Amino acid sequence: VAIGSSGEGAAVKLKSLVEDMLKHITDRQIEVVPVGVKHLGHVIRELGATNKIVAAVGMVKPDYDVPFIPLEKIIEGEGEKVLRSLLQSGSVKLVEREKKNVVVQKLCEESLQKFLTYLNPLKVMGVLLDFSSVLERSMGKKFSNPIKIRLIVHCGCALERMVIGNGLVYQGDSSQLDQQKLQQLKRAAEIFEKSLKIKLTEDEFYYMSELI
Repeated sequence: VAIGSSGEGAAVKLKSLVEDMLKHITDRQIEVVPVGVKHLGHVIRELGATNKIVAAVGMVKPDYDVPFIPLEKIIEGEGEKVLRSLLQSGSVKLVEREKKNVVVQKLCEESLQKFLTYLNPLKVMGVLLDFSSVLERSMGKKFSNPIKIRLIVHCGCALERMVIGNGLVYQGDSSQLDQQKLQQLKRAAEIFEKSLKIKLTEDEFYYMSELI
């Protein structure tokens, strides 16, 4: 059950996100039902009378005996682990697929579809995810989902700014920035030159260094 304020809007987006996560976890068809807060108690009891509810996901914890996964956990990346564990304990056969951060990819794609005009978000998404992975390995750290999302969306917008020749101009003191971090960003960004023939400006790197 995907819980939003009205059962439409946010709940439907959350439903789509959870469905993508489930496809990554199991081949079994599991229905995700969007529900609004207003009639949550009545609807979830009605659903529970004829269905086995694996979990409730979203904004509000229902007054019903079912595992609850808050929206924050979904965004932070813990939600998929919890879902996997719940399905496994319920004897649902799981699948091992290539490691993929479904939440980050979905949220970034949705954001970039709003912001980009010239670049196709679906086509550049793979390169942006590779950039993030290369940067993590170079820095020897694992970025949280919120940081990954901020970095990837900013970077996607930076690529478009390069295409239209309207890059950001850094307003701060660049001499105060971490030079090692800047070099790691530049090395990771070589993937854009190789794959897309796009080179970011120094000022774009300055802004990106403040995000991580």
